[in-house]
Amino acid sequence: MAARTENNGIKDEGVDTRKVSKDEAAFILGQGGKTKVKLCAVSGAQIDVIEEGRDRNAGGTLQIRGTPQQRKNAKKYVEFVVAQRLGPVQIDDPKAHDDLTILTVPADTVSFITGRQGSFLRLVEDEWSAMLFFLQVNPKNPPAHVNPNHTERLAIFGPERRRRGATLKVMAAIEMKQPGYFTKTVTDSQSPEEGFATDTMAMKEEDYSYALG
Repeated sequence: MAARTENNGIKDEGVDTRKVSKDEAAFILGQGGKTKVKLCAVSGAQIDVIEEGRDRNAGGTLQIRGTPQQRKNAKKYVEFVVAQRLGPVQIDDPKAHDDLTILTVPADTVSFITGRQGSFLRLVEDEWSAMLFFLQVNPKNPPAHVNPNHTERLAIFGPERRRRGATLKVMAAIEMKQPGYFTKTVTDSQSPEEGFATDTMAMKEEDYSYALG
């Protein structure tokens, strides 16, 4: 359900609501409300879970407030969070999501870049206000250039600059585990694209500590 009000000719942000179960509400909120904060940061929407009366077992109402695009993204991200209760998420058509970057990573680095109980991925999410999770791959019909026995796909959702920052952070972690995996063919290059883009510059190993600070 969506609602939109108008005050002195100025349209307020809309509100979408839907019922959620107790378990869904718990996943949306997360420990100490951290998941809800992340969902708000990534989508730009205001998200609240309102309990139904005094019975905490009855679930509640999910309220999403924001612009149409913010609400659309927030609802999508909420669905992904809820879906993870049952296991890895599957995205059938990645090209349908203009807020998605998929990074293919070596399968033997997944536990390393995930961290204990997902600590590293959560760290990247907090730093870049993005949402990261591994995707389920159908072994009988894997995407092109994906070998389920050797690689995994990491989904990174959010605005473009944040996605790129999160991607580079994960790539740097993988380089620590497997030096040269992403950088062995890197040379000095300047992107011909206008607007947001990425340039690369080769750097000597002895200059790393100085550049990082």
